[in-house]
Amino acid sequence: MSERKDEDEQVVSLLEEAPRPSDAAGLSPRIVTALYCSTMAINGGMVGAFGPSLETFHRTTHLSPGQLGTAVLANRLAKLFGTVLWAWYAERISASAARGALSAPLMLRPHAAMAVGLATSAASCAVIGFTTSADALRFVVAASGVPYGFTDSACIMLTLWLWRSDAGRQRGAVAVVNVFFTGGAFVTPILVAASLHYLEATVWPAFHTLAAAAILAAAALSCTPSPAPERKSSAASRSTAELDAVSSESEPSELLPKGQSRAGVASTGDSGGGDEGYGDEGGGTPDARGHARREGEAGGGGGAAGGASPDSRGGSRASLGGSLAGGGSEGRRAAVLIAAAGVIGFFANGCEHTAATWLSPYGVRWCGLADERMAVMTSNYWTSMSAGRVAWAVGSSFVKSAWPVLLLNIALCSIGSLLFCSTSEGALLAAALSLGVGVSSIFPALVSLPAELRVEMTPQRLAVLQLMASAGEMLCPFAVGILFQMRMYSSFGPALTGMQAVAFTALATAFFVFRTPQPSYRPIRPADAVFH
Repeated sequence: MSERKDEDEQVVSLLEEAPRPSDAAGLSPRIVTALYCSTMAINGGMVGAFGPSLETFHRTTHLSPGQLGTAVLANRLAKLFGTVLWAWYAERISASAARGALSAPLMLRPHAAMAVGLATSAASCAVIGFTTSADALRFVVAASGVPYGFTDSACIMLTLWLWRSDAGRQRGAVAVVNVFFTGGAFVTPILVAASLHYLEATVWPAFHTLAAAAILAAAALSCTPSPAPERKSSAASRSTAELDAVSSESEPSELLPKGQSRAGVASTGDSGGGDEGYGDEGGGTPDARGHARREGEAGGGGGAAGGASPDSRGGSRASLGGSLAGGGSEGRRAAVLIAAAGVIGFFANGCEHTAATWLSPYGVRWCGLADERMAVMTSNYWTSMSAGRVAWAVGSSFVKSAWPVLLLNIALCSIGSLLFCSTSEGALLAAALSLGVGVSSIFPALVSLPAELRVEMTPQRLAVLQLMASAGEMLCPFAVGILFQMRMYSSFGPALTGMQAVAFTALATAFFVFRTPQPSYRPIRPADAVFH
């Protein structure tokens, strides 16, 4: 039996020493990140090109604005499906890595799956560029949301895996990837405007350019090794081994009588809410503790007789490495963090798209400004957002914590929302600029916050953030649109302010939960030993 355990440990050590796919290929992580940036730019370009093309679609397909709006809503719903599909796929990969497999038991590697998604996006752009069929346009616009959601989530998750060894660079890489999404959404409307002006009201050059870029990115990704997920079981065993080594050096075995069980020795922990004893039966020597730990690993957490083994509390001790088990205070704190981040992402993304959609109608119908001036103001809004994301990408690697950044962003959004209650043009411009900068880096900071707090960003948790952000992107503009339909234009500013109030409450809740001191394990000192 012991020989089989030794063989298992050797297999695990070989798997841990095996080179990562990107390391084996000798590729720089910056090159792989550049491919993710190009993918995000294509996704952003599709989003940015569709809005200015609506009038052309109306003329060529005779679809009404309501039917086109329904197609956009179907696109966002399909994006949610693509996000869930990536979460399922990534979980399969993570589970395979946790079992010690060198490759996922799936047909496609992550980069190959992304290449399939990009090829689908390329076909969609090609059809959108030249079709005059109403049914074809509605189907393609709706179906293109699936690869959009899949590749969007994949870029964020794979960036986290690629840069997991350095939290600062990881934060910066996520910020850069999001900058390119905004850049794509900024550039393609310019291409659409140029083609409308110089090519007799056609929009195909922008969409065909996106199709060509998507094909090139798909070809590059299909030839590039994918980053591997963190092997959670290996990380947990390494963390436990390090802690047990420290405990072995700090706990002299001669302090306890020979044959004395350590079950009576109190130990403070944060995983079960009570005192637990070490269950070593042979005098508590390091060899006995190591034997019990190996039995716990082989038997699913069972310890030696007389109490729980140190490894049975691996979920708590593995918190040093970012493990998040479902139970215990660490699991509850992680659940609070993900829930709060989801709420913040919901209202941040909702506020961003609400302002982008309804800023111009608000200025025209309630403030009495001209269409041209509101178009320029909307452009300034996107420009300020792009500038904010570029600033975050440059400075995020030097930021030690995302908490003050999130607080500053929500404060800027709140100021902008309050300024929207005014009807003067200067106040509206200041509100648009403040809101654009405020929403620019909220989501990138949210994605990198768990790593800062040693909370593992699993595929399910990233899917929760993506789904909440996409839901806010759909529901918040829809709710404000209903208010505008009821001619309640004055509710625009208060509605945005209410969103920020909820986001600030969620941020404060997560901050105080993670700033509350938690009990932790410590080595048993001579004064802790109690003899009866």
